[in-house]
Amino acid sequence: MTGRDRLAIATLMGVASRHASRRDVAFDDAAADVRRAAGGRADLLGEAAGVFAAMGRADAAAWYANAAAHLCIAADGDPHVARGQVETVAARLSAPRRGVAGGPPRRPAEPERLAPSQRHKDYHLRAKPAG
Repeated sequence: MTGRDRLAIATLMGVASRHASRRDVAFDDAAADVRRAAGGRADLLGEAAGVFAAMGRADAAAWYANAAAHLCIAADGDPHVARGQVETVAARLSAPRRGVAGGPPRRPAEPERLAPSQRHKDYHLRAKPAG
């Protein structure tokens, strides 16, 4: 896949996400807009549909992903390409997260520890208990 193809997929996924998350445009108009963003290429539409379908499976918070996948297929996306992408992307999404440049997984950030002088710096500003 060339850099231009990646850019085209990113663009059309943005257009599909926007239309899938909003209801103010008719479905046919949204599909035409997505088709135009893909330059009419069924393979790119199918690939985007597969990515969206895998996202929808992996994360319930990505509620728009299934709608975007249907939109890409309705815009004449290749369903065979989409099916192939689903498994590939699902495997990537389920893999353990790695650090920068594929290094070991990142540890969660430790809470910031304040020096004793910093901890009690604003003590005099706190309200005193009534008593």
